[in-house]
Parts: sequence; C-alpha cells; structure tokens
Amino acid sequence: MLGDTAVAVHPQDERYRGLVGRSLLLPLIEREIPIVADRAVDPAFGTGAVKVTPAHDPNDYEIAERHGLPAVRIFDERASVTRDGGEFFGMDRFEAREAVKHALRKRGHLHHIEEHHHSVGHCYRCGTVVEPYLSLQWFVSMGDLTAPAIRAIRDGRTRFVPQRWEKNYFHWMENLRDWCISRQIWWGHRIPAWYCDDCDEIIVAREDPTSCPGCGGSSLAQDDDVLDTWFSSALWPFSTLGWPDSTDDLKRFYPNAALITGFDIIYFWVARMMQMGLRFMEDVPFDDVVIHGLVRDATGRKMSKSIGNAIDPLDVIDAHGADPLRLALIQAAAPGHDVPFDPEWVVGARKFGNKIWNAVRFALHHLEPGSVPPEGSYPEDPGPIDGWVLHRLATVTRRFDELLDLYRFSDAYGLLYNFAWSEVFDWYLEMSKANLRNPAAAPAARATLGVVLRDLLKLFHPATPFLTEELWSELVGEGLLAGTTWPDPPVAAEVVGVEVLQELVTGIRRFKAEHGLAPRFPLTVTLLEAGGSSEPWWAEQLEMLAAARLQLADAPPSGGDVARLVAGSLECHIELEGVIDVEAERARLEKRWEAASSELARAQGKLANRSFLEKAPPEVVEKERTKAVELGALVDKLRAQLAELGS
Repeated sequence: MLGDTAVAVHPQDERYRGLVGRSLLLPLIEREIPIVADRAVDPAFGTGAVKVTPAHDPNDYEIAERHGLPAVRIFDERASVTRDGGEFFGMDRFEAREAVKHALRKRGHLHHIEEHHHSVGHCYRCGTVVEPYLSLQWFVSMGDLTAPAIRAIRDGRTRFVPQRWEKNYFHWMENLRDWCISRQIWWGHRIPAWYCDDCDEIIVAREDPTSCPGCGGSSLAQDDDVLDTWFSSALWPFSTLGWPDSTDDLKRFYPNAALITGFDIIYFWVARMMQMGLRFMEDVPFDDVVIHGLVRDATGRKMSKSIGNAIDPLDVIDAHGADPLRLALIQAAAPGHDVPFDPEWVVGARKFGNKIWNAVRFALHHLEPGSVPPEGSYPEDPGPIDGWVLHRLATVTRRFDELLDLYRFSDAYGLLYNFAWSEVFDWYLEMSKANLRNPAAAPAARATLGVVLRDLLKLFHPATPFLTEELWSELVGEGLLAGTTWPDPPVAAEVVGVEVLQELVTGIRRFKAEHGLAPRFPLTVTLLEAGGSSEPWWAEQLEMLAAARLQLADAPPSGGDVARLVAGSLECHIELEGVIDVEAERARLEKRWEAASSELARAQGKLANRSFLEKAPPEVVEKERTKAVELGALVDKLRAQLAELGS
C-alpha cells in the first residue's frame, strides 16, 4: 500500500462515477493520489475500488501506463522498505506489513479485516515469496523480427506438424511485446553493455571496448546481467555450426530439416529461433516443426516437484536402461498428444529388448561368423517360409519409412514392434527350425535369418541405439551399425498360405487349451485340400508348431466324433476319438453356456432398467456394462466351442 499512486474504478460504476478525477490522501504516507477510471477494474470484486501500485504489480503497471501515473518503488533488491516507505523505512517486507496493519488500526483507518485467497508467486526451488519489482532492464524491439517470422509460416517455408499448432504460433506472434532479455542469474551469456564511470555513457558493442567513445576514459564496467536463456537458445540452429564464420557445417546443415519439440515452448523457443534465423541467416532455421505432447504422470497430471509426481529419467535408466525408456516413450507419443507415462511401459520395452537379444543368440547358433553381409544382399530363391518373412519385411519397411516421413513415430515403431514380436520372433523363428535342420533348405534359411535380423537391428537403431549396436557387433561384426545404409529390401513375391497356416495352428492350439489338452498332445487333423495345403512343408510345420498329424481329403470324414475348425478357405476336422469324452465335454460346455447366458440376461436386464441407470452411482453402472460385454464374449466363445464339437 505504501507504493500506491492511484485508486482505480470501472468507468461505468455508478457508485464512483462522480469521484473520477478527484484526489485523495494515501493513509500513513499522506501522498495525494488521483481516482482514475479504467476498464481493467472488476466492479463486482471487493469494493470495486482498486489500489494501483505500478512498481510492484504488472497489471497495475499497465493501468499506470494508460493514465500517466508515477511508479514508486517501496522495496529494494533485498525486499526491505525504501525511503519512499516513510516511517517504515528499513523494515523487512513481512515485518513492515504487520507494522502497516497496526498503524492503520491505531490511527482509525482500519474498518475490518476479511480473509481472501489469492495467487502469490513462489520460487519453485526454495519456496520464497517472489515480489514483483520494477527495475531497469534490457529489451529487444520485436517489430522488425516478428513480421518475417509470421510470413515464413504463412508462405509455407516452414510448416507445423500437426498443422493446428500454427494458430498458437500466430496468436502469440501477432500479440508480441518487446522482449526483456536481461536476467539476474549466475550463468549465461553476459549482456554486451558497458558503463563509463567518468561520464555515465552506455556502450553496447560486438567487441569489448577499451575506452569510452564519449569522454575517452578507460574506466569501464560491464553489465552484470546475462542474456535470457531463450535468447541464447534462439541462436542455436546456426551458432552451433560456426556462425558468424561461413563454415562447411553451416552451409551443409542450415536450414535444419526438422525441429522436434513440445508444444509448451512454441513461444519460448520455436518462434524465437524463427526470428533470429531470418534476421541473421536470412533463411528459416528448419523446414518442419514437429510438435509432440508433454510427458505426464499415469493420471494425466503434469509432472511437478511440488506435487511430488515427477519421475527422474535417470532413475528409470538406472533400473531398466536408456533404450527401453526411449522405446517406451516413442511408442506412446502420438503426434500432438500428451503422454501419460506408466513405468510398466519401460518394463515391457526391456522385455522386448530381451526378445531381440535371444533372437540374435538363436541366429548365432546357426550362422557362421561374418556370414551376414552389412549391406543389401537378400536371398534370391527362398523357400515358402523364408519367402513369406522376406515379403513381410519389405512390406513393413516401406510402411515404416512412410510413417517416419509423416513424423508418425509412435505408429512407425508400433508397426515395427508388432512385426518383430508377433511375426519374426513368435512365428518365423519357430517355422525356420525345420529348414535349418534340412541340408537342402538350410543355406537359404540361414541367409534369410541373418538379413531379417540385420535389417531389424537397423530399423530399431534410432530408438534403441545401445542394444542394437552391441548386437550388430555380434551378428555382423563389421564396422558400426550407425555408419551403414538404411535397409531397402526388395519386394518379394507374396507367399500364399502362410497366414492360413498360422490361423490353423492358432486354432489347434486354442482347441487344446480350451479342452484341457497339453500343448504337445498329438492330434490328427484332416484338411479338405485347398490353398496349397498339399505342399510338404504344411505337414512339417503343423507337426512342429501344433503337434498335429496332417492328412488330406476331398470330403469331410464320416462317422465318429470330430471338431470342425475354419482357417481362411480351409476346413479342418480334428478326430476326437481317444482325445476327449465328447458327450462329457459337450455337457460341461452346455452347463457353462447356460450359466453365462443367465448371468448375461440379468446384466442386460439391469442396463435396460431406467431406474437403475438414473439412481445407481456411475461407477456401478459402468461396472455392469463391462460385465455385460465380458459375459457376451464368453457366451459367444462357448457357443463356438460347442459348434466345434458338432452341437
């Protein structure tokens, strides 16, 4: 209050309209201050009459600018009261506040006190209350810097991905004020300004001055302030490449191809790099600006030290490694969306790393040292299993490249992850074992195994560089993986039948699990010949992958109990005699089906009851909906199992 230089009211507030333009005396200080009308005042807040302290409140400073009010500083740099604070001079800020309240009460100026919750700035490190404080600072005039940076985006020289972030960029740039660039902190680029002790001349120069241009004196002192961190960061695209010298690196890497950053620093960093690049290099600093979300906690809250939900990435790296953390974040970071981080993702990514490690160990058991070429070289006449995985490798690699070009990193690595785990590790490695044991097929199988794992290491290298580089040294053993070319497998002819075989194997495995049979329990399956299932490798793969003996027929078997499976265009019949007691199994399944159907009917009845939906707590209703969905799936599953038994 000691620094008040006016009282402001809203211009349409009838209570005070007759007082605007008059003056009053500030209690304790006896300073005559005016009453002004300003639309920034909320007439419904408090009394509707607002004290204006320009030197210690940003909003009050703006009111003062509009009305030509003086700014009186009543705090010094140590937050002690200055001489402008009158009788309270020298007091600490907290001591002075109690003293002011006591003086107001003592002199009859205090009517009553009301508690009021309001926002007070605190230092995020030590918790100290931060006092707004008017001081002399260095500014950059933004007028000449802003317009070119706006035009560069509108003309398409630089684009945002996703494009919607352009609106945020334009909103900030079109409402930009001059930029305060001086900071009172320990580290940074020092302000290039010097003060002459003899004549008070201020010198701003590119090189350190030795004498004052005003008086010729040599008693010069450089400003103690440093540049705003974002000012130094704004120079990054070219200052790191040798600028202001015209270096080879500067010519080659400026402009950069892409900047990948979070939306929260579009204003602080992206916009300022655009301004500085166009000002000093006369060109945009990057072609594309790819915006990702923020990493938040599992509940979606922003990580904060004060809340206590922050996760130190170094702790995660110590526990699981840098590669799993990087892969987990990449897979979760959909373009433009925040990432609700769950540490379990890192555990899953680490397990995937173990899977790659074991796959390479498997390959090294079958490959000769140095037999895997580091570049190109794909088998020219592979068998059906090898041809299938090579076709899938080429298809996935091309789609992966397309997604990277679109900056859809999460989709790209999700695609690659699923291909590696579900197709290469879970299927191809198992299916290749038969060929690796066959002297005639082994050379092509070994070559295929080597190049598939080689290309997977290359594709995963940007996300998991440490793991892939280590495995490269074991699998290829020549040079660094980082120095090789990007994979470009030829599009091999699609092998018909492998996907149907996979579907059939999955169906047989599921049948065994659902009827309590061991995975290696031998079954006899009869196929109605179609889709190339007469090829010898079909019988070989079914025996190895599903412990099933294959026989072909032109018509379904007659007589006896059989279970029917469908895979693609194939119809498969499993002989049940000596395998399960069909009648007992049918009775068991029918009993489960009837119980599940009854439960489903009850759940659906609740959900059809309007009274239940209106009166029950939302979490109870949602639980019932989930239960109904799960029961519906179980009923369908049991119905399918009964159909397999011929019921």
